[in-house]
Formats: sequence, C-alpha cells, structure tokens
Amino acid sequence: MEINAKTLKKEVIEGLKSGKTKKELYNTLTEHTTSAREVQKVADIIRYIPHPEKLKKWGYINTLFLILLIVISLGIIAFDITNRAYSSVRTITFTPYLWFGLLIYLTIRKKFKHYYWISILGGIKFFMGIGFGVYNVFEEGLMPPYIIAALMVIGSIFILFGIMYPGRVCRDEKRDKTKQATL
Repeated sequence: MEINAKTLKKEVIEGLKSGKTKKELYNTLTEHTTSAREVQKVADIIRYIPHPEKLKKWGYINTLFLILLIVISLGIIAFDITNRAYSSVRTITFTPYLWFGLLIYLTIRKKFKHYYWISILGGIKFFMGIGFGVYNVFEEGLMPPYIIAALMVIGSIFILFGIMYPGRVCRDEKRDKTKQATL
C-alpha cells in the first residue's frame, strides 16, 4: 500500500486538532504498514507538522522574522538601485534576491523541514562579518564597523531562528511535560 503524503498530512493535522499526540498518531498510522520505507515516510511527515496550540503560542516569532526578512530584502533592493545609479557598472546580481526570496517563501509557508537553510545563510552572514572585520584590521576604514556588527548580529539571529524555532513549534507536548516533570 502506497502512502499518499497529502492525505496523510491532513489526517495528522486533524488528529492533532482533536487532541491526540504525535506518538499516538504514529502508532495508529503505522500499525498496518509493514514496509520500513513507508514507516519512515510517516515519521518524517509527522515530525515537521506543528501543534496548533504551539503555532498560536510561537507564531508571532515567525511573523517577526518574516518582517525582518522583508526589511532586509527591501534594504538590499534599495542599496542595489542606488549603487547602480552612481556606478558605471550596470550588472544586476540576482543571488541576494533568490536567497531572500527562498527564505521568505519558507517562512510564509512554514516549511519547518527546510528551516536549516535559514541557519546556513545566517552562518554565511556571520562569517562574512568576521571576514570583513579581519580585512578591516589590515586595510583601515574600508567598511564601517556598524555594518560588520550588523552582519554578525543578523547572522546570529538567523542561526538561532533556523535551529530553535522548528524544535519549539514541532515538539510533542507529552515530551515537554515529561521533561518538566523530571526537572
């Protein structure tokens, strides 16, 4: 029996809304499955579906991050337009637009499975800040220190958001309660 991911996802969302835990849903959906591949597919689908209550509780962070991404994207566009207006070079680079377009899409659609791309871009930005900082030490005044600090702060925010947010939203409630009870 081939498992349809779309219908399975709808079943899991309805089960979570009715109050079942992810473990209970996993057990009921895999009890008739014998294939290890299908069991893994069910586990992967269940893992990245957020609890509705947690999405309500932590959803504002996703909205704040989306606003940050849009502001950064508008800043890149404004910088690119002004740079081309005062420069003799008339080339357009689409790489920043593609990266931030991808991140905005992932954030709007809440594709928690792919939030590691946010951390990757944050790591790139963080190490760019370190690189520019080291370069500024040897070549005086090429880049203002506040831009270097902003790159490193934004990179840190991206890294933390990409790693921590999906875990907060997609973690099972019972596991949270057992962790709190053992503490």
